[in-house]
Amino acid sequence: MQGRIKKLNSKNENTSGKYVAYIMEASQRAFYNHALEFAISFANTLKKPLVVVYN
Repeated sequence: MQGRIKKLNSKNENTSGKYVAYIMEASQRAFYNHALEFAISFANTLKKPLVVVYN
């Protein structure tokens, strides 16, 4: 999965927030969605809830 994820800017992640936000636009699926899987993993690592928003 790491080969599919790339950082778009030089800013560090904000790990002090209350949740991890994932904005879903094109890939409206729960399975085989690498970005969603990454967001879930990141939220679990931080022990924070994941908020999924469909735009």
